Amino acid sequence: MVNPSKKAKRSAESINSRLALVMKSGKYTLGYSSTLKTLRNGEAKLVIISGNCPPLRKSELEYYAMLSKVGLDSATALSVAAEDARVSGGWHPPLTVAVFVPVFQTAVHHYSGNNIDLGTACGKYFRVGVLSITDPGDSDIIKTDE
Repeated sequence: MVNPSKKAKRSAESINSRLALVMKSGKYTLGYSSTLKTLRNGEAKLVIISGNCPPLRKSELEYYAMLSKVGLDSATALSVAAEDARVSGGWHPPLTVAVFVPVFQTAVHHYSGNNIDLGTACGKYFRVGVLSITDPGDSDIIKTDE
């Protein structure tokens, strides 16, 4: 059996190597205000929050990430109207249907280290409290985080 501390260390090494690959080949934003901007625009795929981020700021980021998970999918609304017409036996003008389905998948990862460790993992010489990944590039950081 693997020691829990070894498992946590291996997980931290894994996220660090994936972060380094995102920094080279992907698109990202560092900082609180730019992360909020990407969340509001629905561009963020993954948000990474450092371990010593203030609780109010952390909960605000989680709230924005939760809000960005729901988007309007018009293709689903049209397929619901077509299915309704098929079941009723004839075509009728579709009702105005708004179906909310998960379109933007914004995941939140709580980094185990503090903001100094997160900055070092990003290859920066400054502290990073929060970052958002808009395009993972060659990394599979989003698939492995879920």
